Amino acid sequence: MTTTRTVYFTGIGGAGMSGLALIAHGMGYKVLGSDCERSAFTEQLEKAGIPINYSHDAEYITDAIDLLVYSSAIQSDNPERSAAKKLQIEEIPRGLFLAQLSEEYPTVITVAGSHGKTTITAMLSHILNKVGVSATYMIGGLPCNQASAAVGESGIFLTEVDESDRSQEYMHSTIAIISNLDDDHSWSIGGVDELQNCFRIFASKAQTVIAENSESCRDVLRDHSNVIWVDDELAELRLKLPGRHNRINAHFAIKAAECIGINPADAIAAIYDFESVDRRLSIRYESDELIIVEDYAHHPREVKACIQALREAWPEHNIHVVIQPHRNERVARYYKDFAQELSLADELTVTETFGAWLDDSTIADDKNIVSEIKNIEAKNWTGDFYSLAENLLSTKIDKGLIAILGAGTINQSTGELLRRLNAS
Repeated sequence: MTTTRTVYFTGIGGAGMSGLALIAHGMGYKVLGSDCERSAFTEQLEKAGIPINYSHDAEYITDAIDLLVYSSAIQSDNPERSAAKKLQIEEIPRGLFLAQLSEEYPTVITVAGSHGKTTITAMLSHILNKVGVSATYMIGGLPCNQASAAVGESGIFLTEVDESDRSQEYMHSTIAIISNLDDDHSWSIGGVDELQNCFRIFASKAQTVIAENSESCRDVLRDHSNVIWVDDELAELRLKLPGRHNRINAHFAIKAAECIGINPADAIAAIYDFESVDRRLSIRYESDELIIVEDYAHHPREVKACIQALREAWPEHNIHVVIQPHRNERVARYYKDFAQELSLADELTVTETFGAWLDDSTIADDKNIVSEIKNIEAKNWTGDFYSLAENLLSTKIDKGLIAILGAGTINQSTGELLRRLNAS
């Protein structure tokens, strides 16, 4: 690939974009970019010495820029993209730039799937680090004890990849992981058949595939000649993290490590002290009376896994789940499934749906989730997150656990909960 001197990232603060920017920076590119909001991701970038503009403006785009990389959230009429067109600066989507960088490495490990991608990638990165393998990696979240991305000294490139914009199809993998395959995101790429085809194309470009032994994965991989099937025989693996889903995630990481020559016993020993990724069963507050946990769960399968993990770790606690539905498409498709899995809690509060900046609220009603629930106390919440925190703390329950679930802005309520608790 022709070396690019200066790369501008429009939407640099996203989980995938920020990690990609860190890798490009570490590989010697001059990196800069823009985002509308400050976050933990932009803080990480600024600490690495990457300058960020906190708005999107055509004036930031000059002829000193060789390449503009944009995320799937950035539309073609974005002022920075429009300015790049006028200056005839090359533009490429994030996923294509990721694939181009990976071509510099002889061993490419990609992690795909509807659920668990970030955790599996972080687990495998942790294993590699513990056994002394310095890999280049990109994780779509903030791991507890390392950066979300870094350039290593070995010839290994490890990254999670995305099906929601079909960008995983760009990747050529030595080892590809498909953790599972639900119809999540099918609406954004043309339906369930197209989603399956996206995974089929991704797998066809991999030498070895490690996949969940499920009907959906077997169908997608029926023509692949080298598949390692993962059942749940390691579901009893001892980890610091609770939850059967995390033990299965660990199984994928261990299998991938074995494929590149790491002794499975060493991988198992290494993964024992894996701490997690931010907003994945993250304990935000813990006392004798109350525990607050935050999780990224935003699909019925993830909700079920999360609540089961909470029951495993805190079997005597009253679990009050507070969930912000993420995307109206999911509510429209899965509201009955959400109700079924959320009924595993003791109490439930459902906030208004986070639409991910799409104006599609007419296609779904989050109140339908609560209306389907019969066996536990459940309510909708239409107020702000600050009054929600006050409401949640107004009733004292012996051994209470508040679980804040969602991939959107629901973490604002966590911050308010902590502020009130620390002030009391």
